[in-house]
Amino acid sequence: MVINEDMFLFGVICIIPVIILGSDEKRQKAINMLSSYTWISQFLLMMIFMCYVLFINKPADDDIDGKNDAIRMRKAVYQGAIAFVIAICAAFDLTIAPFWLVFLSAFFFAF
Repeated sequence: MVINEDMFLFGVICIIPVIILGSDEKRQKAINMLSSYTWISQFLLMMIFMCYVLFINKPADDDIDGKNDAIRMRKAVYQGAIAFVIAICAAFDLTIAPFWLVFLSAFFFAF
C-alpha cells in the first residue's frame, strides 16, 4: 500500500483538533483564538500558501533547477506546518503530541 505523504501529514495535523474539542477549557480557548480577525487572516494566508506550494507549484520535467527549488520549498512547507502544529499544541498545553508529530514526520519524510 502506497501512502500519499501529503495526505498523511494532513491526517496527523487533523488529529490535534479532535483532542482539543474533547475538553471544555480547550474548546473555549480555541473559540477565543478563532474569534481573532488577525489569527484567522494569517491562518488563511498560510493555508493558501501551503496549497500553492504543495499542489500548484510544479516545475516542468526538463527544469532541473526548478525541481530542486520546488523540493526545497516543499520541505520548508512541511517543516513550517510541523512548527505550526507544535505551536498549537503548546497553546493548548498538549505536551506529548509534539513528540509523536516530530517522530512520525521524521520517520515518514526523512529530510
